[in-house]
Amino acid sequence: MRISAVWYPVSQWEAAKTFYGEVLGLTLAQVNDTAGWAAYATDGPPLFLVRRRDLAGGTGGAVVTFECPDLEALHDRVIAAGGRVEEVLQNSGNLLIMTFYDPDGNRLEAAQVIEQG
Repeated sequence: MRISAVWYPVSQWEAAKTFYGEVLGLTLAQVNDTAGWAAYATDGPPLFLVRRRDLAGGTGGAVVTFECPDLEALHDRVIAAGGRVEEVLQNSGNLLIMTFYDPDGNRLEAAQVIEQG
């Protein structure tokens, strides 16, 4: 079995689309503003935003981890866009992991491979 999609409920529709498209740099593959869903292309399963005010920003749920070659640049883009970033980075073997949040408070992670020498 493989993952076919990951989705986040959002209430701040335009802010979420801007965050995932412009701040994170994901390519918008499909969108239906009337129905309230948007699909972003990744190198793996698509990431969907679904306009669901009743579920947005709740605790728990999916956490997407993006592979990122430059955590510092991503950190700066998220902060410049008014986003929230946990300042303490996690070190997990050869990965440095940054936790941050979208406009609805959904948790996201970005991981950068660090050279071990």
